[in-house]
Amino acid sequence: GNILYSSKTLDQIMKIDAVTGNILWTAGRDGSLNIGALDRFGSQHAIHRSADGRYLVFDNEGLDSLSRVISFEISGTDVNTHREYELPQPLYTAIGGSAYLDTTDQRILVCTTTPQQAFEVDDQDSIVWSVELLSNLYRAYRINRIYTDPELSATVAPGFFCFDQEQPLMAEPSGGWY
Repeated sequence: GNILYSSKTLDQIMKIDAVTGNILWTAGRDGSLNIGALDRFGSQHAIHRSADGRYLVFDNEGLDSLSRVISFEISGTDVNTHREYELPQPLYTAIGGSAYLDTTDQRILVCTTTPQQAFEVDDQDSIVWSVELLSNLYRAYRINRIYTDPELSATVAPGFFCFDQEQPLMAEPSGGWY
């Protein structure tokens, strides 16, 4: 496989050949891809490829000083935006944060560092639930099943973990489990 690298100080995302070390493409400021409005992302975090093959990135300093989540795919040297979710202004975060897409229901789990909040938005970009913690959050991951034994799984609710400097915190969202 190849390596996805995000340089928040360069405002760039890179795809690097893991064998040769050659940069296959760059997106962002002075990048090699034609990304249109995406050219203006900044201090981005958590670039990854989701299960549906699209790239997803948390853009801390998006358009008009709003943090946002961008899902996109690459065709040749062109970038096609699949989905863009702008966080409400009170949830703007200049540092840290992450976003992960659940491709089964198109919900996005978002984590912001300041304010220290994790929340999930549905496919209509409505916040379904949120939780605020008194800790600097860095990433949040959705965990659908802890146990593989069906009898144990039926007794344990799904959850998410928020990571603060390598120390996991477990919390129940204010909207309850769904």
